[in-house]
Amino acid sequence: MRVVTATAAFCLSFFLALSAGAQSQQFTDTICGVTLSGEIKAPPPGANPALARYLGVWTGGKWTPGNACNGFIVTEVSNDGTATVRYVFGPTRDVPLGWFEKKDATLDATGRLRFQTLLGHSVMFQMQPDYTLTGLFTSKFGDGTATLAGHVRKVAPPR
Repeated sequence: MRVVTATAAFCLSFFLALSAGAQSQQFTDTICGVTLSGEIKAPPPGANPALARYLGVWTGGKWTPGNACNGFIVTEVSNDGTATVRYVFGPTRDVPLGWFEKKDATLDATGRLRFQTLLGHSVMFQMQPDYTLTGLFTSKFGDGTATLAGHVRKVAPPR
């Protein structure tokens, strides 16, 4: 099992802009050389506020060893406790640059956002008090640890 840790920063102003009945936000952003566009939807009434805190664009670093870029966008949270995540990854020696969308990300018992890659690897991120994320990647390809150093990604508030 491979273990990789990470941290990434979040734009607090974007979360606040999507709180309390705010409108959805259009985005176009480039993560790891991949340009993604779409809509980040305001959380519906009754959505889990701990899950809604993950809404937005998370970027800013590389998994190591391997130096693979990664980042993700949480575009929607649902009342059923799931979130939609667009995850960008790579490239590495063994993995080309790519992205995928998962509609079944959830919070685990400790409040970590959790989802599976298309190959079945587990990706988890824990929100920290300073609005950074501490991440963990587990894989069947060996053991190791690493850090993803993040930066704040600003997204304009809705008008």
